[in-house]
Amino acid sequence: MIKCMNHTDMNGSLLKWLFTQIFWGCLLSTGILNAQQSQLVRPHIIDIKITQDEVLVRAFVPEGYKQVFVEGKPRFEVGAWVPRAVIYTEGKKGEYEFRLSVSEKIEWLRIRAESEIPVPVTAFFGESDFAGPVAGDENVLFDAMPVATPDREGDLTEGAGGEKREVVESDIWRLEGDRMYFFNQYRGLQIVDLSNVDQPQLMGEMELPAAGEQMYLVDAGHAVLLARNSCSYWSGDAESRLVIVDVSGTEPTEIASIPVEGRIQDSRLVGTALYVTTQVYRHRTESEGAADEEIWEWGSQVVSYDLSHPAFPVQMDSIWVPGYQNVIQATSEFLFVSTQGS
Repeated sequence: MIKCMNHTDMNGSLLKWLFTQIFWGCLLSTGILNAQQSQLVRPHIIDIKITQDEVLVRAFVPEGYKQVFVEGKPRFEVGAWVPRAVIYTEGKKGEYEFRLSVSEKIEWLRIRAESEIPVPVTAFFGESDFAGPVAGDENVLFDAMPVATPDREGDLTEGAGGEKREVVESDIWRLEGDRMYFFNQYRGLQIVDLSNVDQPQLMGEMELPAAGEQMYLVDAGHAVLLARNSCSYWSGDAESRLVIVDVSGTEPTEIASIPVEGRIQDSRLVGTALYVTTQVYRHRTESEGAADEEIWEWGSQVVSYDLSHPAFPVQMDSIWVPGYQNVIQATSEFLFVSTQGS
């Protein structure tokens, strides 16, 4: 049976249909608007500009966030997001700019922000540029800024048993008699004759480009270089090397080397004991009842080496200190490792 609808029924049905469409349309629009507003009140990247030398990341940070990270990871690698830059906003709203070195390690980028930090924000302000090596930034290949000679006055301190051991920071150059030893980050180790200061002469050179700039002169005949293995100068999987060089003649010659796990952060020579900290991303397994949990963590590997016989270096002890971008300081008796976070 066919039922015919009058004009009143048709108008009522049409009104119901229109009301339903408007109702769901409002819900959809409200959902989109809420999503957009949610995006605006959360820290997010506004744009990314890539130049020949650096990556510029502009981000919006709403009020209340005190610590903001730009984190990166390679596109096709399995692994954790790694902090590449950090700013401290004191909880202030605004647009902030991050500058990163160009690297395949930051093909993916994201913003991570913290509203609470374990120490006062003022602890992160103050002087941040110091003489010495660039500490652990795996994106920095070269640092062309001149490095001042550390002031060693007062470095002689009394150790156990009353003996005095000198605490020395690494240099890119050292003077010994009429010779200058220069660990050139673009070329390698160079020996310069300064017997005639008006006409210095390059005596010899050991090629080791893009390997680092941390050097110690153990005695008049031996230099110690802390080098990156990024160009695979040595076989094996170690990221860094402790290289012993004979500098007694005019041509520096490598006579020994020891593989070092991780990327070198910092070091100290205390008497004939060399302490080296490296940044390591390691895997470990923790047992949780019947199940094992796979964990990846950042930390510093602190390793000591006996250089009492420089031609025959000996690795002694090592300890693990969790944390990222840790900083060290040493006296003749103690090595301090400063960590970030709780």
